[in-house]
Order: sequence, then structure tokens, then C-alpha cells
Amino acid sequence: MDIFTKAKDLADAIANSAELASLKEAEMKMMMDTEAREIVEEYQGIQMDAMNRGLSYEDLSEEEKKHVEELEAKMNENANISAFLGANQAFEQIMRSVNMIISAAINGQQGGGCSGCSSSGADGSCNCGGSCGSC
Repeated sequence: MDIFTKAKDLADAIANSAELASLKEAEMKMMMDTEAREIVEEYQGIQMDAMNRGLSYEDLSEEEKKHVEELEAKMNENANISAFLGANQAFEQIMRSVNMIISAAINGQQGGGCSGCSSSGADGSCNCGGSCGSC
């Protein structure tokens, strides 16, 4: 099997993963929730404005920081946003693990990059609940 065939197999496995399906479903529910969508859009608007002005969170005015914190509290209180953020985190963990396995193989390391991880899966993935670097 050549590299491109294996890459396609990996892409198909990711596309058909439960984590991606959960993420898509959570995103759809969040976007169908008018309140959740408005909160997220306002939060993203503030992020884009700060980025366009070249500002980090620390550079924001106290009023802007307070507004961001209020929006973050609303996001945490909204079940659809919380579900989306959790699903996104689970999917990102899968992608980080895949990247670490590939990086480890390229660098000639054994164990898929989870050196010291006591709960590596049979496929070399890290099952320790965090990033492989935190095991």
C-alpha cells in the first residue's frame, strides 16, 4: 500500500469516526439554538475585532474583558454550546493523537509517541485522557 492509499484510509476513518459524528451533531444543535448562535457569533465578533486590532485578551480594556467574561459564562450555561465544546475537545484530542503517532513514526520512536504513557492502546494511541505529552 502506498502513502496516499493509507492517507485516504486514515481520512476515511476520521470522517466516519464517532467523535466527528458527535461534533457535527452538536454543532447542528448549537446552530439551531437561536440564543446559542447569537452568543457564539457575538463572542467570535469580539475575537475577530481584537485580532484585527492586533490585541490579545490581556490588551483588552477592562470593559471589553468583562464583556468577554460575561459571554463565556453564558456559553458555559448554554447546554448546546457546552455539548459542542465537549465534542470539539474530544475530536481535537483524536487529531492530536493521530498527529503524535505520525510524528513518532517519522522520528523513529516506538509506542506512537506516548512514551511513558501507561495506557497506550494496541494501535499506539494514547488512552490516558490527556495529550500524550502529559502522560
